[in-house]
Amino acid sequence: MGLFKKEPPQEEMPPEDSAEQHKSLVNIFQDRNLLKRKLDEAEAERAVLRADVEDLRKRHDEVQRQLANLEKMLVDPERGQSAILYYRLRAVWDTCRQQLKALAEELSTRQEQLERERHGELFEQRRAAQIKDLQRLVDILERDRHNLAGGIVAMQQQAARLKRFWQKKRREALEIQIEESREKLIPIDKRRAELLAKIEQTRKAPAQTFGGIGIPARRAINTALLALAQYLYLHFTEHSIAEMSRSAGMKPVSEVNYGSANDCMGITANLWEVVMKLKKDTTRAEKLKNRSDYLRQKLTYANDTESVPEESSLDYMLPFSPNGANLDLTVNAIPVNVVHLNYWDIQNILLKSPEKPEQAAPSVKGVAAD
Repeated sequence: MGLFKKEPPQEEMPPEDSAEQHKSLVNIFQDRNLLKRKLDEAEAERAVLRADVEDLRKRHDEVQRQLANLEKMLVDPERGQSAILYYRLRAVWDTCRQQLKALAEELSTRQEQLERERHGELFEQRRAAQIKDLQRLVDILERDRHNLAGGIVAMQQQAARLKRFWQKKRREALEIQIEESREKLIPIDKRRAELLAKIEQTRKAPAQTFGGIGIPARRAINTALLALAQYLYLHFTEHSIAEMSRSAGMKPVSEVNYGSANDCMGITANLWEVVMKLKKDTTRAEKLKNRSDYLRQKLTYANDTESVPEESSLDYMLPFSPNGANLDLTVNAIPVNVVHLNYWDIQNILLKSPEKPEQAAPSVKGVAAD
């Protein structure tokens, strides 16, 4: 008997079982990575939701604080009148702001429709011109092909008549010319097919995306908005309503104090008087037109792509003539900049320049004739 016992050979795993096990491990790792990505996304979403909840909580606490302060003000007979006047002045601020927003939306919508239609018309004109140029090239090729094919037919007929043995050289020369002419048809047919494909591509090419209102239109709309903002400011300078409404539009109610109850009642009466005058102003349209014409000549811009004028060009404004709609050029201009002071929230209403540069004219890409 030997000193070492021979161990039985180990059974090898079949190749198909090994491949199956490898595939299963790969699937497990893929599932693990997928679950990890979903977990990371869920964690990120939860963090965002937590931040939103915290923000809402802070805003709720602030509203509750303001409400408590307002209740305290209303309980006090003196300060209660200030609170009521505050919201009436806020109404003036909000009304003027809404008038500016409504004008901006109306003019922007109208101008966008016009420029969008013009954009589409220019694109179709460019498309039609390119198709016309391509079709002209196709017609030239077809004419050349027709002449070449006609020459081939004529040479074939001539060669068919040369049946005598002494006409062999002439017949062979004609056959060579026929073959050369046939070879010329190949590039003509290829070029014709390319042009026809370009024509079809041009017909199906989608219109370029409309890039929005152009800079000249944005400037014109902003000029109208600035004219309205200055008109409203000048109207509400009576009894200093403009300054008080700006203060109300930019401060919480707890930070204002308009004096005694009698003072507040007097301001309220003045406010009502000025608001009624605004409603009854029959020269408003003429005033806005005259002021827009004046601003159009006066405003300056930092560069050709800027739609909002430089603030320095608005440092002064001319008042209207007494009992008239024209600007009074005989008096000193008022040193008030409605944009710098952000009257009626004008800074957020003015139309800014588009982020991407606008293209001068729409075009059909990639279909020009070679």
